[in-house]
Amino acid sequence: MDASSLMMWWERESNGEHIKLVNLTPHRIVIFASADAAESSVEVEPSGSIARVSATTSPKASALSAEYGFPTVRTVFGEVTGLPESKDGVVYIVSGMVLDAVGKKQPDRHDVYAPGELLRGPDGQPRGCIGLRGI
Repeated sequence: MDASSLMMWWERESNGEHIKLVNLTPHRIVIFASADAAESSVEVEPSGSIARVSATTSPKASALSAEYGFPTVRTVFGEVTGLPESKDGVVYIVSGMVLDAVGKKQPDRHDVYAPGELLRGPDGQPRGCIGLRGI
């Protein structure tokens, strides 16, 4: 991958329009076109801003707690922070958890995506993802 594609955001001209990818996670996102692809299609460095979803946990009584002595909890996800408003020609890459929260509250938002299926190398280590997953 050349240095021009390893940026905080990635821009590509498509059908005369520019699509800007903004990575709102703390990790570099390496996107492959397929599981068989030898090289990534694009790598998107973190933008420096992170979209997050709040979470509140509360104790949940369960047979596991009673049997093994460790706590079990119920988690409720709340508001998303750090996600900009929609902007023409911009796609935001967020974590899967943030994407799920956005999808529940803003199901018509088509500019927010999360990494697709995890792609592992022959050594079992993560290489990147296959495409992006949307709402």
